[in-house]
Formats: sequence, structure tokens, C-alpha cells
Amino acid sequence: FTVAMPHPLGPVLAVQLMDRVKAKAPRISLTFNTRSRPIDLQQSILDGLVDLSVDWLPVSHADLDEEALFDEELALVARKGHPALGKARTRKAIATSWPLVTLRPRLEGPFHPVLDIRQWQKLSPVIALEVSEFLEVLLVARQSDLVGVALRSLAEAARVIPGIEILDVSPRPEPFPICMAWRASHTADKAQQF
Repeated sequence: FTVAMPHPLGPVLAVQLMDRVKAKAPRISLTFNTRSRPIDLQQSILDGLVDLSVDWLPVSHADLDEEALFDEELALVARKGHPALGKARTRKAIATSWPLVTLRPRLEGPFHPVLDIRQWQKLSPVIALEVSEFLEVLLVARQSDLVGVALRSLAEAARVIPGIEILDVSPRPEPFPICMAWRASHTADKAQQF
């Protein structure tokens, strides 16, 4: 059973799922792919290369089903002592005043399916650096004056890393669902139901 988890906490979720499956169904074999930027994930599900995905981009195909698992939102991070910290700022002020480090987009253009990303695009932010993995956003923000754009769950988990902090911005970002997706024709399969 192959599971793709582009969410930045995918490796942590994968370990938890492995433990649960091992305890309940020890003969089931799981394979995980946790690339932040998978190549054509939707088509891989349709082709049967991936059985299940946990992703922050919604699927858009009639032959796929999806279920929301939890809500996520974007967060801004910066190194400790960064001038953007310590006082509330608007998202527009951050986007136009500080160069950003972001994840290289999987989708381009003004019609992104995630509302909060479309709202960010309308602010015309100064993107200084695009990286391939969300962890790189944290690493670059921690050692530079770039402000990082990351998923809040990862930013919260990164609070244990000395030197990285979450900026207080308004308005609060719009949450968006993290969804599990699979081929609709497999909905009745026992492995899929598990």
C-alpha cells in the first residue's frame, strides 16, 4: 500500500501510521513518499502508483475521492531578533517590506486552489528565494534576514529549534483543509477503509 504525504510533517505522520498498522494489521506492507513537491501526484493516484495521499492541494478529478483530515494555515517565520518580530504587522506590510523565502510552488498562476495562497499572490510579495522543501524555508529564515512562509503546523513544531520564531500578523490567515485522497473505485476496499 503506497502513501504519498507531501505535507511537511509527512515523515512524522508516516511513522505514526506505520506503528498503528503494525499493531492492527502486521501483514500489511506500507511504502511512503514524503516529497514536498511530488511529480503529478493526482495522476499517480489515478494510475495506481499511489493508493492514498495526504496533501494540502485539493484533488480535481471525478475519479478521486477526498476527505478533510485537519485544517492548516500559512505562517511567517523569522530568526530570533529579526526586526519584523515583536509587534503586530499586517500581512501586506510584511509582504512588501521584507524579502521572503518560500516553497517553490507546485501550481502557478492566479487560480491557485488554496484561497490564502491566492490572497498572498495579490499582495505581490518580494520572493527572494524559492526552495524545494519546507524545512529549507526554516533553515534559511533562521540564518538570514529573509522572512519564511511555511505551514503553521511545521512552524509550531519548529519552535523547539532555537533561533526561529513565528511572526504575529493580521489578518489571521485563512485556514485550508489537509485532505486524504484516493481512487473512488477503491473506496470499498478493506485496506482503503483502514
